[in-house]
Amino acid sequence: MGCDLNCGLITGAIIGAVLAVFGGILMPVGDLLIEKTIKREVVLEEGTIAFKNWVKTGTTVYRQFWIFDVQNPEEVAKNSSKIKVKQRGPYTYRSETTVTPINCYNKWMEQTLPGYFKLLCGNQI
Repeated sequence: MGCDLNCGLITGAIIGAVLAVFGGILMPVGDLLIEKTIKREVVLEEGTIAFKNWVKTGTTVYRQFWIFDVQNPEEVAKNSSKIKVKQRGPYTYRSETTVTPINCYNKWMEQTLPGYFKLLCGNQI
């Protein structure tokens, strides 16, 4: 046998109510778990993902420069002629940076920049 219209409506209402209760419980619990994970991983302490990414970035930065060579400098200086330039480049440089961890026991920095100091040093204070 099958389920008639009333049976389907009741089943749907029960499933909807269970999902609503489950969602109502998971929203605050999920927020707490996410907040706890963020607070644990954002602090720049050895062993955290943020510290590893801060010391050595995962991307390489390429910088490009173009130089324009003036072909007729004497004519421009004497006669105010139109400048003729020749483009040179691009000259591409790869930039890799590494960071040296700071000493978190700096009293001047702690007193002068307390919020920034707390962000950088976390629980090392």
